[in-house]
Order: sequence, then structure tokens, then C-alpha cells
Amino acid sequence: MCQPCNIHLFAETANSQKLMLEYEKYQELQTRNMRMQEDYERQLAEQDERSNRSLQELEEHYNKCGRRTIVLSLPVVYAGMG
Repeated sequence: MCQPCNIHLFAETANSQKLMLEYEKYQELQTRNMRMQEDYERQLAEQDERSNRSLQELEEHYNKCGRRTIVLSLPVVYAGMG
């Protein structure tokens, strides 16, 4: 093999190794991106669940307080009318 052919083969091998390293980096970034996306979606789902639960608790509390207010205000209304 002539000297120029060896240099060409060496350069080709080096370029192939660089390309493989870059592809591995790309794969790692893709994996990390996928994990971040999954984590973000999980956090959104958890937040949505907490918000719905809080809203339901607030509605239940409001309904309880609203009933008490009505029951407590009825004698006052009747006392004022009589």
C-alpha cells in the first residue's frame, strides 16, 4: 500500500470514529430528552390531579358552608319577619 493510501485510510477511520461518537452523543441527548418529556408529562398529570382534588374539596367545603349558612340564616329571617 502506498503512503497516500495509508493516509486516506487513516483519515477515513478517524472520520468514522468521530461520526460514531457524534451519533452516540445524539442518542444520549435523544434519551435524555425523552426522559425529560416523560417527567414533564407526569408532573403535569400529577398537578392536574391535585388541582382537581383541591377543586372537589373546595366545592364540598363550599356546599357544607352554604347549607350551614342557609340553615343558620332561616331563623334570623323568620325572627325578623315575626
